[in-house]
Amino acid sequence: MTLSREKFVEFLTTRLTPESAKSYLAYVDAFSRAARKDNKYYFTNLDRATELKELLQGGIDTKPLFIKLSKKFRSNIKTGIRALLKFYRFVKASAVKKIISKIPDGMPQSEILEHYVYSYSQWLKNRVIKLDGEHFKSFEAYADSLRYAILDSNIKPRDFFSYTKTFEIKIFQVKLGGNRNFLNRPKLSRSDINSSINKYKLYLAEKYGEKSNRLF
Repeated sequence: MTLSREKFVEFLTTRLTPESAKSYLAYVDAFSRAARKDNKYYFTNLDRATELKELLQGGIDTKPLFIKLSKKFRSNIKTGIRALLKFYRFVKASAVKKIISKIPDGMPQSEILEHYVYSYSQWLKNRVIKLDGEHFKSFEAYADSLRYAILDSNIKPRDFFSYTKTFEIKIFQVKLGGNRNFLNRPKLSRSDINSSINKYKLYLAEKYGEKSNRLF
């Protein structure tokens, strides 16, 4: 895939609800105006990623061009920058053909659990979702929390990882909330598990092309 503003719009509309796609595009356009660039500047070179990361890592809150803006406005353009960085990564990876394969019939439940939890952890690891543009550092803890959720619920890993829709995960999460194993966990542990499940919904939506109202 080539880098262009048109492709960015396509990237957003494929993944997000119409209203959310419109909002993310508006954030990027607002950022371009604040940076005094035309609306195609950040779609001419993938090397802009270095510039964008520097802005996230303090530049938006210190540089004269941005410091005069309201806190809310700066927050919105940071969201736009993160969307651009996510798009850049997508463009770089688009040359690699990804095949979504079903779980092998003879794969043991324990191997299914570890294999797919690991895939989820690597997706988390490579996401730029922090305010400063850094990669997600708690990927191992979130992976463990998803593993605990599956084990607490007594669902077979094959069944859980056969889910392809976020509504299936929502139903799973509701049922888990009343599970005795889950309820016997400390409050902080339950909160961590729910946070991981919520991230897994985004993972599933991105993997299977389901539209969401969030990009991160």
